[in-house]
Amino acid sequence: MTRPHGLPVLMFFFLLSWVAGASHAAGRILLILDDMGHGYGRARLEPCFALPPEVAFSIIPGTAQAARTAARCTEQGRDYLAHLPWQPLRPEGQPERLLARLDCPPQRLDLILEQTRRELPALVGANNHQGSRACLDAAFLARFAQAWQPLGLPFVDSRTVAGSRVPAELGAAGIAVFENQLFLDHVDKRGAIAEKLAELEQLARRRELTIAIAHPRPNTLALLGPWAARLPAGLELVSASRALLSPPAQDWLAQGRTPWPGVPWPTPAGPAGHNEQEE
Repeated sequence: MTRPHGLPVLMFFFLLSWVAGASHAAGRILLILDDMGHGYGRARLEPCFALPPEVAFSIIPGTAQAARTAARCTEQGRDYLAHLPWQPLRPEGQPERLLARLDCPPQRLDLILEQTRRELPALVGANNHQGSRACLDAAFLARFAQAWQPLGLPFVDSRTVAGSRVPAELGAAGIAVFENQLFLDHVDKRGAIAEKLAELEQLARRRELTIAIAHPRPNTLALLGPWAARLPAGLELVSASRALLSPPAQDWLAQGRTPWPGVPWPTPAGPAGHNEQEE
């Protein structure tokens, strides 16, 4: 048997090591601004639209400004998601017009998604608005998965409750499921929000993709713009379409392949661990 030359062998292991290291590259942040679509008024909306275009809006279908907000996002080149109202554990205030309850039949879910697609024609995915009760109900999630799966779009579990079954139930239906890692403004105080932004930076340095959710509140908006402008080197905001619709080019391990034909990769990565948040 002919022994391989030393240089090709060294190159092979160098490339293999590079692939393994690249699959763990960190620094990408997907920031989602939830609860868009309500008529907040110009003084509150303009700071939202002044955020970097990589910040995705999540728009509640059925709200007064849903379609107009989506159209302005498209004008800006900003991605948006559908912020789908699901049944919460403790209802507060007036329920959203297109709320999906636990006993929602398939026909009602189809109507909700049809209305959503009319108002938000360029949506790149969805996440749940509230929905802590729905996230725990396997029967509801199975019906929702059946209605959502034909769209071929990803879903972000907002993780409004510990023990969410969204990843398992929607993932079983072949839906690409992502998970929120951090609510930035659960406590609506500037000091608390600043601490969460610092925590987000630390998370992003350790993860290939970190998803965080904020809301269009005055304290939040006062901090987000300056924070994004001074984002440390090695961290970057990425659009929702870039983060959710296709795996990054360097994530070869998660794709179960390598960038060089004929160089097999043994096994794809397993599912990512959960970092549960409770709202």
